Amino acid sequence: MRNPVLAASPTGITEGRYRQRAQGKHVILRAAIVAALASAPFLPIRAAHAAGFDCKAAKTHVEHLICAEPELSRLDDQVKALYDRIQAETAGRDGETGEWRDPVAKEQTQWRTTVRDRCPDAACLKSAYVDRIAAMKKNWAEALGPAGK
Repeated sequence: MRNPVLAASPTGITEGRYRQRAQGKHVILRAAIVAALASAPFLPIRAAHAAGFDCKAAKTHVEHLICAEPELSRLDDQVKALYDRIQAETAGRDGETGEWRDPVAKEQTQWRTTVRDRCPDAACLKSAYVDRIAAMKKNWAEALGPAGK
């Protein structure tokens, strides 16, 4: 059955031509969607988190810089991994006093507050992280074992 509105169209477009144009637009739209989805794996992905904290909860300027820069997030991940390995070897109860000891935690907190959190920009943060990783590997070499060097 013919559509009387299209049949009497002042532009002269018949119902058949209207359908052809509509189908052509759908083909183009589908091709654009397929192309976009196919290229998605090649698009840069920003870090969703850094190992030391959840970027959704980032509060400070430094935390926002770390989350915004994939290289800084990767360095933060490295520091966290080293910290966890060192802490696993060094933290615990003192055999004589029973007191809880966690020497790397105190050192890490001091570095974070006196060095990392005072950085005004990404270049400063990168330098702070590179220096911290080197210091951790040197100062805690025994706790890290041969694989940590």
